[in-house]
Amino acid sequence: MVLETNGCACLSNKQIEQADAGRSTELGGRGERSQTMGRTLDGRKTMSSWDPSGYLRFADERTRPSVDLVATRVKGVLAMELVRAARGESVLVCVSTIKADRRDDFRRYLDEVKGPAVQAVKPDVHASVRLLEPSQPNADGTWTFVWLMDPAIVGEDYEMEPMYEAFYGHDQVAERMREWDECHATEQVCYELVQSTW
Repeated sequence: MVLETNGCACLSNKQIEQADAGRSTELGGRGERSQTMGRTLDGRKTMSSWDPSGYLRFADERTRPSVDLVATRVKGVLAMELVRAARGESVLVCVSTIKADRRDDFRRYLDEVKGPAVQAVKPDVHASVRLLEPSQPNADGTWTFVWLMDPAIVGEDYEMEPMYEAFYGHDQVAERMREWDECHATEQVCYELVQSTW
């Protein structure tokens, strides 16, 4: 008989004992699952299925996505704090207009030539520079890449030749700069701005 008390379906003590006996026979004494007992407000026992060992067995798999998400968000917040200018600080914005057929070459150049040199020679510059890539070509087929030096480092001229010389050696500077120039449809244009209250 199932009892109804304040909207709660309960089992009598005899039914609980019968259910326990049936489950022990079903599991063959392996103890793979257990039954936990609760009580209603008037003291009668209720029965619900609960397996603590099974719950804990997959604890890592269950919490890993949230742990990874939190770690990613924390790293992202810290990174943004490191590269964002405060009010009144200078921000340098440079625009690179890349030839229609040289976008992939320019990306390769950044990944394989410029990036490694800047990161090795001036890691503080590398950490404070962001690059925005175009989502679509311009009307004339060219591609606009925007560099954000945020904040602009006081006293830093951001010239590539000294970094290339330190990383690649004097003999390779001219070749590296030629590759840079050949990707551009026009000369790079830069603007020095100041961070507002926004």
